[in-house]
Amino acid sequence: IFLIPKYGAAGAGFTAFVTQMIMAITQFILCAKNFQLNIGFLQIGKWLLFTLSVIGSILLFLFALLTSDNNYLGNSFGLILGIELLLGLILMFVFKFIELKQLKNLFLSRL
Repeated sequence: IFLIPKYGAAGAGFTAFVTQMIMAITQFILCAKNFQLNIGFLQIGKWLLFTLSVIGSILLFLFALLTSDNNYLGNSFGLILGIELLLGLILMFVFKFIELKQLKNLFLSRL
């Protein structure tokens, strides 16, 4: 209410971001409490680092696109989205949220 008249769309976007972050944190705390989840600080730190890595890579990629003279990708939103999804999947393996051994066992058990 306070940011929108002064900053317009940017104020609305920032307000929506803050609101969603507060809701996500609140839901995380309530779920952990109601379902007696044992989540340590290491696990939370890994997820935060993963999130910051993905957001940082998106910003870095967009900055590189906006500042380069040779825009090979053009305005291909689908290609940019695909690259970011692939990067996110790679980071899931790097942070060991997806383990290759368990994935392999899952596929072999289905055969």
